[in-house]
Amino acid sequence: MGIIITQAIANGACAIIGEKNIDSLPVPYIQVSNSRKALGIISNVFYQNPSSQKVMIGITGTNGKTTTSLLLNHIMESNGHSCSLIGTIQNKINGQVYKSNNTTPGTLALQKLLSDSQDEIVIMEVSSHGLSQYRIEGIKFDYCLFTNLEHEHLDYHKTMDDYFRAKLLLFDYLKDSGQAIVNRDNIWGEKLIRVLNEREIVVHSMGHSDINALQITDLNIENSIIKLAEIRDTFYISSPMIGVHNMYNTVMAYSVAKLLRIDKNNIINSLKDFQGVKGRFQIIRLRNGANVVVDYAHTADAIFHCLTTAKKYGA
Repeated sequence: MGIIITQAIANGACAIIGEKNIDSLPVPYIQVSNSRKALGIISNVFYQNPSSQKVMIGITGTNGKTTTSLLLNHIMESNGHSCSLIGTIQNKINGQVYKSNNTTPGTLALQKLLSDSQDEIVIMEVSSHGLSQYRIEGIKFDYCLFTNLEHEHLDYHKTMDDYFRAKLLLFDYLKDSGQAIVNRDNIWGEKLIRVLNEREIVVHSMGHSDINALQITDLNIENSIIKLAEIRDTFYISSPMIGVHNMYNTVMAYSVAKLLRIDKNNIINSLKDFQGVKGRFQIIRLRNGANVVVDYAHTADAIFHCLTTAKKYGA
């Protein structure tokens, strides 16, 4: 019997759950094949299945999760809906902001956050680590978003195919009526759509091709204006942040807000008031007239977009 188990029993544990064969414990022992998954199921039951009482939105992808989540949060709150945010920069529950230690918290912490939330909508960034470690076990989502997939975390996932399969896990947690929103202008997004179609999951795709539910027909990069086509309707939205990558994040947020039945014009007007994201192409103007750009970009694709945008705008 290990030291941790001994301490747990001494501290009042009434049962032990584990993966190894253990005999002669003074309390019941339940052997499982995956203890992380078991923890998620148990904690979900303990907190009385809190995700079932919310509109749950999960966002995965290499880049754009934080910006998309904050854009969507702003749109929803501007239109009278209360939102919880769980992600890289912060966790926000019932209007109170808490420090975030991981993009996706551990299972127990996550279920407690959901249980504490009295908000109508929960917007979560879901990392590949969180998915492969079963941190969201027990949670069911109404909408799952895929932004893109680029080279990152290959020290953990080893190959891009492994990385993709980890991201794909998010869509296993859709509710029966759940829907997917996917950026098709990424080769992995195209692959994801094929997989989801085979599973007969409802997919709302966005991208330049006219086969998308939301077609990007033109990007005015200089003015951050996006021309969109949707069910025989052509219109324009302004991205509140500069850069092609942020224009895609804006379209992603628009798509989800529209599915949540927010009026199109209200969405467009809400985006005009968005103040940007700290550390995401954040421009600081110095007294000497120089501009400094702060960005947490750490993947080749993200750095490319930052440098290209800075050069384009002379930031």
